[in-house]
Amino acid sequence: MGFTKQQLKDELTTSPRAATYAPHITSGNHSELARLLNVVDVTIDIDREVIPSYEIFEAINPTHWDEVQAASPAQMDKVRGILSMGQVNVKGDNTRLAFTTAFAGKTSTLQALSAIQTRKGSRAEKEWAAGDAVTTKQISDALAL
Repeated sequence: MGFTKQQLKDELTTSPRAATYAPHITSGNHSELARLLNVVDVTIDIDREVIPSYEIFEAINPTHWDEVQAASPAQMDKVRGILSMGQVNVKGDNTRLAFTTAFAGKTSTLQALSAIQTRKGSRAEKEWAAGDAVTTKQISDALAL
């Protein structure tokens, strides 16, 4: 849990979304409050730090793979090494350098690699931390402050 009771109460009562929460607070509908905080919102992007290597492999345009292999086998060896890890920290400087160097000028691949570095998330995740979710008990406790 990346938030305190007070932070949750502040979200419910003073955030820009407080008006949306207010009727549910008044009616005591803590389940709906939890749903509103936990539902995936298509407008919220959450950074992914570790990504399965198969997702990275699928983001690489096959034509680019072949072109880079022909032009720079050493760069492709680095990429293969990274992909063999199973999971990849895409925020790591070495990883970023290896991919941006190997696929320099390969716009569709670089865009696809950039796109998989985020996922859609919830308000709770946006406000506190990736993976955070709010329970009805936590809401009850926060509103009791």
